[in-house]
Amino acid sequence: MAQPERVTPQKKDYIDVELNLPVKIAKIAKNNNIKSFIYVSSGGANADSRNLYLQNKGKAEKEIINLSFDFTAIIQPSLLLGDRKENRVGERIAKSIFKSLSFVFVGKLRSFKAIHANNVAKAIMHITKNQLNDLFFTSDILEDLSRIN
Repeated sequence: MAQPERVTPQKKDYIDVELNLPVKIAKIAKNNNIKSFIYVSSGGANADSRNLYLQNKGKAEKEIINLSFDFTAIIQPSLLLGDRKENRVGERIAKSIFKSLSFVFVGKLRSFKAIHANNVAKAIMHITKNQLNDLFFTSDILEDLSRIN
């Protein structure tokens, strides 16, 4: 869903969109005998984070994992690149910074490198088709998977 807090300014509404809705969808899927679930979370997701967005994503991850689907994939992209219909000034600035400093994101920092949304989609297709055994897929892994035909 990835709604900025300014779009859903009420904390309860924000939590409903970023935490409760994905978990509810996962529970509905589980109750209807769906065997696989892929959740697009966020790089840095952490249930204990002070950042509400990352906290919600981390809590949703935990709840979805606890549903014990036969196959679960948690997609954790860093900053998403690509066109958006809405204008997010802060995100535009972050994209510019991430692009100009992309050379810094090597080694252990590679998982924080910005990734194009198209590459995330390609990686998800690969993960789904091949039922990869990993649980978490960060930007670096997604980028690598997006290049496999």
